[in-house]
Amino acid sequence: MLLRAAIFAPLLLVLGCAGAPDDDASFRDAQVSEGNGDLSIWLGPVAAQPDIIIYDIQNGFVYHGQQTPDNLILNVHDGEILDATNTEVYCAFDGDELVDAETGEVVLRVQGKVIFEGDDGGPGTIWLKHEHIYEGPPVAHNILATASVEIADASDTRKLLIGALMTANCGAPEFPRE
Repeated sequence: MLLRAAIFAPLLLVLGCAGAPDDDASFRDAQVSEGNGDLSIWLGPVAAQPDIIIYDIQNGFVYHGQQTPDNLILNVHDGEILDATNTEVYCAFDGDELVDAETGEVVLRVQGKVIFEGDDGGPGTIWLKHEHIYEGPPVAHNILATASVEIADASDTRKLLIGALMTANCGAPEFPRE
């Protein structure tokens, strides 16, 4: 009996203290990429001056330029991208795809850090690495834009939103080129 207690006591102590990591809110919060929160996107390779912000994403609202009421262009709500007045649905998020709300066609698809246009499996259009947004693979060094935080490990939904902004899909304006 004493031998059984000596064997099982350490095991019970380990199991009792281990707990499920998802029960701890601070553990869950630490697992969320900062790229899923508020961020700004600058044109080109350097996140620098506020006057060259091309997009501001704040609390589910997308602004063309810095965050001001006049610059609001899109809302992201309940798995959809809507216009600034919440009257027209442009696209809906469906797992790793962004689907046109009117036609049902796949507009963008994400796989890891690569965003593809359509669902044909062609070459990646937008690539994410750290805080940089590339047109094509990062080895080409063609940085389109830079985010204020690291976005490469953000959720698929956030990556698809960034892809829509970079490719002028789902109600996003034409992307400025340097």
